[in-house]
Amino acid sequence: MAIDTTPTLAMAERTLAAIFTALEPRPHDWKVVFDRSHPDSGPAAEAARAARARIAAQAEQGVSAFLAHRGLTDPDDSSALVAVWTGVVAALVDWWLQHPQHSAEAMTERSHRLVASLL
Repeated sequence: MAIDTTPTLAMAERTLAAIFTALEPRPHDWKVVFDRSHPDSGPAAEAARAARARIAAQAEQGVSAFLAHRGLTDPDDSSALVAVWTGVVAALVDWWLQHPQHSAEAMTERSHRLVASLL
């Protein structure tokens, strides 16, 4: 079965599922990537900046596609929604870190329920 790549909220849900699944073995890696207390230079700083840049680029690409599919092309709209999206992802990961008894699957199901409740 082919995965629908139409930029809908289902795409956002699949993204959250991928994030939770990737982080499940080491969920604190999220905090390591976004921790700004690392040195300004060197391998750790370069690795963190590269990871943050990849995550930001993926967020921008997904949000732009989502908005364009709805006829919205204002760069400020896109910038604002990228900030909302990255804030939501960070908040969900933070919540998960505070409630480590939940699996990636449970977090995926929770995020699905929460997204659905917004509709």
